[in-house]
Amino acid sequence: MIIPVTSPDDCLICDNFLTMLIQDERQYDDSIDPNFVVQDYFVNMLNNDNILLIYKDKGSSLGYTFGRKINNDYLIDGLFVAKEYRQKGIATALVKDLIKRIQSKGDFPILINVVKANTKAYNLYQTLGFTIQSANRHKYTMIYDDKKEK
Repeated sequence: MIIPVTSPDDCLICDNFLTMLIQDERQYDDSIDPNFVVQDYFVNMLNNDNILLIYKDKGSSLGYTFGRKINNDYLIDGLFVAKEYRQKGIATALVKDLIKRIQSKGDFPILINVVKANTKAYNLYQTLGFTIQSANRHKYTMIYDDKKEK
């Protein structure tokens, strides 16, 4: 079940997921400090514009996603599913739910930055209707196009 995060306890769980996400990204960027830990990020990011969702099943938290409003865009600024629950459609469900919630707020461009070497993430977003808007040496900036969803 996907629920919006409103409690400090769920914010802490999402901080832990974000720490794991950043540590996972060390495989693409060895400059990331192996001891880096996220603390009190999401409790400070909760507001009427940002959207923080957590996926729970039978009392366990399995993943999260975060949509952050920046000017007149929304940036998917984090998506993580615990390793033992991957390949079960949770990431897809989280992103689809986030897109629906963003669209309910208005007609906003929805962006995501994807490390080029992270082909699994790239393929997921491409399947969900994102296309490359721009690229640099290390990453793609992708934009959601609901006409492209497969």
